[in-house]
Amino acid sequence: MDKGIISSRQVCALTILNIIGVGFVIIPQLAISFAWRDGFVALLGATVVAAIYSVFITMVMEKYKGEDFFDCCRSAFGNFPARLIIWGFIAKSVVFGGLCLRLFAESLTDIMEGDIPGLAIMVAMLSVGLYAAYKGREVRARLAEIFILPLIGVVGFILICGVNGGRVDELLPILEENGSNITKAVAVILFWFYPLEYLLIASPHIKDKKCLKRNTLSAVIVSGVIFTLVFALTLIRFGAPQMADLTFSVLEMMYSVSLPASFIERQEGLMMGIWTVGMFFAISTVLYNSALCAEESFGINFKPSMFICAVVIILIGILPDSGERTYYYLVTTVTVTESIYLFVIPIVLFAASLLEGRKNESSNMG
Repeated sequence: MDKGIISSRQVCALTILNIIGVGFVIIPQLAISFAWRDGFVALLGATVVAAIYSVFITMVMEKYKGEDFFDCCRSAFGNFPARLIIWGFIAKSVVFGGLCLRLFAESLTDIMEGDIPGLAIMVAMLSVGLYAAYKGREVRARLAEIFILPLIGVVGFILICGVNGGRVDELLPILEENGSNITKAVAVILFWFYPLEYLLIASPHIKDKKCLKRNTLSAVIVSGVIFTLVFALTLIRFGAPQMADLTFSVLEMMYSVSLPASFIERQEGLMMGIWTVGMFFAISTVLYNSALCAEESFGINFKPSMFICAVVIILIGILPDSGERTYYYLVTTVTVTESIYLFVIPIVLFAASLLEGRKNESSNMG
């Protein structure tokens, strides 16, 4: 496995950008679909639960003394089950990457009303992601440090400009939805904090772990607050019915925001830049981690593994026949796979470490 070392501060930046990546467009749409106006409440609830769970993830890392995710699985389950987990991780990563690329291409052609072929957009984004993935963990971490503040600044600027012309009363009334709907929304949104599992994968390569818990917690809270504010702005500008009808309501909202006339000539470039940066980090992370796992599992060198994964990602990306179908497949894929990789496996690993600790205590007492 790669030995590049990154700081916990860089982990924070990477985690924010990976969470924002695809979730920037998907999460507010899920919130309105499941909880209507109370999507605002669901987003806040999901952020709180994800923040608590991020602390749990760091506890798992401490229990296994810095071993990576798959070494933890070998320790707890044995070689063959761990190998199956690695294969599943590769499969879910390339499927996720392919669907993300297709959704990105669909959104660009729909919102920008351009005639650029979707495949060309997919190949271009994948090529940029390949370069970053090939350069390794440290380069992506440094890029995250460079991009994080400008991206948050642009989002904040759009939020400030977008409030004018919106109807704040669209946020009311709150807590009108059935409690089960809000709970479902919280559960589904939680799966989109999937980059927390990358902490387990990168565990041996993170220095100054004493700050990791605080930085991870900060990353989740910052991401959740951004999602909540973006949802609120989209809602007050479009209203719940229109927001629910749009596939890319967040991008449509950003395109509708009138920026100061002298600030930028083509504001759609600024708006789509946020989506592009987020997708860049999502795709490069998928390529990097899936190629590392393929290298370890199948004995193929990292560079060929990465290109094989890239080819499979492109093939998966061209399979869906529409953007709506891609959106459905993407949400279903994340819901199914992350229920296993983000929740079930880490919880079982933690339980296994507690059981092992008790066995060791009993043997020492004996």
